Amino acid sequence: DYYSQPGDLFRLMSPGQQKALFKNTAANMGDSELFIKQRHVRNCSYADPEYGKGVAKALGIDYEEALKAEDPAHPTWDPRNKK
Repeated sequence: DYYSQPGDLFRLMSPGQQKALFKNTAANMGDSELFIKQRHVRNCSYADPEYGKGVAKALGIDYEEALKAEDPAHPTWDPRNKK
């Protein structure tokens, strides 16, 4: 799977390292479209919910909205659509 290893790594990081990760992620996403930021927050959340929350906060977007948002570019890739 794509989420276990990043989640494990995130949980090994100190709070300071996690904060730097959030800040660097937000800086590098720059002016990406909202749906891309939301998708990234969801992906981070699949690895660890605190990872997703931290990235959402750094990006200045609503975490709960990001979890529910549609992905207009790739709706079939969204694991929420798998049953």
